[in-house]
Order: sequence, then C-alpha cells, then structure tokens
Amino acid sequence: MFVGYTFFEFHPWFVCTMPDRDGQMVIVSATDASKAFDLTCVIEPREHESITKRSAVYYDLAVFRAVESFERRLKHNTIQPRAPASDALMTRIRQGAVDSPHTPREIRRAILLCPWKPGSDIEGA
Repeated sequence: MFVGYTFFEFHPWFVCTMPDRDGQMVIVSATDASKAFDLTCVIEPREHESITKRSAVYYDLAVFRAVESFERRLKHNTIQPRAPASDALMTRIRQGAVDSPHTPREIRRAILLCPWKPGSDIEGA
C-alpha cells in the first residue's frame, strides 16, 4: 500500500514514502488550486480519478501517519481507498515536497531518504 497509495478523507491524500523504522509514512493532501497559496505541484483532473478540478498539493499540511492507523481506518471504513497514483504523478508530488518552501523540514528529509524510485518493485506491501 505505500508510495502511490491514495485515499479520500475530505480531500484526496497521497502516500509519499515507504514506512520508516517506526512504521510512519508521509502523506500529503490536494486542495482546490484556486484557493491554494502554494502552486509548486498542480494536479489536473485527468492525472488522477480523485482529482475533480485543478488542484494543488498542500505541502505545509504534510504529515506522518502510522501504517497501523491506515489499516485500522480501512477496516472501519473511515477512509476511502482510491486508485493508485501513477509513478509520474508521485515523482512530481515528491519533487514538489523537496522544492516547496512550505514543506516541513522533517517531511522533506523523509522523502529524500525514502528509497522508492519510479518503476521499482519497492512498495512494501
């Protein structure tokens, strides 16, 4: 389920890293680009089924979430799984996290240290 896994909880969310040693993954959300102040990574509706209008990744709200939390929330239907994001989209989202001045330092570091590469079989589950 890791890099490229997507779900919906008020907004579309994208998993950007494999779990770290503590079982934590970085996730980011997308919001309406017309209301966003950070346009580092804009996603068009055709790029993912969960994106219904021009959207931007909200890097300052990027967070760590535990794999256990995802599994529990999936089991209880409190988040809705969506189609995986393409490698190309995940590459753009992850690069945007590195480039955006709004990305928290620890989030940027986790993305840079994550060994995932486009087209790799490293996905964790």
